[in-house]
Amino acid sequence: MAENQEKESVLTKKDIRKAYNGWHQWAEVGHSYERMQGIGMCRSQLHILEKLYKDNPEGLKKALKRQSELFNTEGCIGATVVGATVSMEETMVELPEEEKNSIITSLKVGLMGPFAGLGDSLNWTVLKPIFLGIGCDLAIKGNPLGAVIAIIFAVLMYLEGRYLYQMGYRMGKSAFTAILGGNLISKLTTISSILGMFMMGALGASYVSLATPIEIVIGNNDAIVLQEALDSIVGGILPLGALFLIHFIMKKTNRYGLICLSVMAVSVVGSFFGIF
Repeated sequence: MAENQEKESVLTKKDIRKAYNGWHQWAEVGHSYERMQGIGMCRSQLHILEKLYKDNPEGLKKALKRQSELFNTEGCIGATVVGATVSMEETMVELPEEEKNSIITSLKVGLMGPFAGLGDSLNWTVLKPIFLGIGCDLAIKGNPLGAVIAIIFAVLMYLEGRYLYQMGYRMGKSAFTAILGGNLISKLTTISSILGMFMMGALGASYVSLATPIEIVIGNNDAIVLQEALDSIVGGILPLGALFLIHFIMKKTNRYGLICLSVMAVSVVGSFFGIF
């Protein structure tokens, strides 16, 4: 299929680069509950569809409608699906509209979920905490490289998405036979989730600081330092407890701004009364 595309391709490398840049820019900008990333996907492919259907206004209308339907995936690894969609639009341009709608829509709907799971697990649960955790640590110490690392992460995400977008376009539908073969995505998602949990635990232990100065006086002016007693049971039990409590609250509500303000309020009040 890739060989046929190289011989008969209507689209140029510049067209594909422009389409990916459009996807990278617009994927989340037009996000809505009704169509999710559909508007952004359609916007990124506008110039391609106009080129493919330049002599077929009715076909262009239907293609625009097809590409603006509900679509939602992770923007970088999920770009593979978007690239393959462009390839199928090009190779199927002469097919009847009903057949194109069925095949292309089935591809998008069937694959956007698995690629979203893989991308979210790998890029945003594993790589982002690693890069930004290192960057935050350097920034706290006054090292300007902290900001540079954040920029490096953004550039790497862009390059990753561009490579996979182009791979999806070159290989078309056959790309997913290789990628999905042997439940590879399921295995990668599981591994990424486990690694992400380890990383979040490590970052939590490193950056969440919570201790109590409370002393309990017993007997003849003897005192038990509560923090030392807790550390003798499990080191870092207070930060761990705070993380689990916030995680429990976040599962009950998605009002994250209110959660942040509540944590700040509890910290200030606890500090004022000598609890923390």
